[in-house]
Amino acid sequence: MVIKTGDCVYVCTDPNNVNAKPLIAQIDRTWTDKTGASFIHGPYIVLPADIVVPPNKIFYQKEVLLSATEATNPTTNIIGKCTVLEHSEYISCRPTEIPESEVYIVESSYDPVTKVIRPLPPTGIKKYSHTSAVYQDEIYFFRRLLNPPKVGPTGLIVETPQHHHHQTSAPPSTPSHPPHSIIHTPMQSTPQGHNTPGHRGSMIHTTPHQM
Repeated sequence: MVIKTGDCVYVCTDPNNVNAKPLIAQIDRTWTDKTGASFIHGPYIVLPADIVVPPNKIFYQKEVLLSATEATNPTTNIIGKCTVLEHSEYISCRPTEIPESEVYIVESSYDPVTKVIRPLPPTGIKKYSHTSAVYQDEIYFFRRLLNPPKVGPTGLIVETPQHHHHQTSAPPSTPSHPPHSIIHTPMQSTPQGHNTPGHRGSMIHTTPHQM
């Protein structure tokens, strides 16, 4: 598995507990220490079911929230990759290497101390730029925009979307579309904030942790 800044991964925070629920983390920094061990650092991304939410609050069916909590994890704790897209990206495109079941939408941030949910700032989640040496994601663009459903606290769909079908007979990982529908470009290409002490645009090869 190749990971880079900006990627989202599943991490096992307690490798000794086979029942431990994996968490989603966005990779903000990567580095390798003197012993050769590699690490990632970045914010966690949480599911509505795992936090305190206002009564009757509704979310998109695959919605997650950007947590104010950040943590460092060894890359040996990574068990897989996923992707977290802002609304404009979620309804219009997909990275082809990520299964649809591992694609999430984010519109809000969450502070676990105050239990407050806020809309993301206009800049959205943190963006990253990479050098040409870094593997670039292959992006599939839908012919028509999606209109994802929303669900209530019980998990039942409470807002049925209008049917904005994207005309494809295959999932994004195996697209059936003309060649011009795919481009190679970073999902997030505008730098924002600082990327130290890790290496900007760095990649790490890692073997997924076996649970």
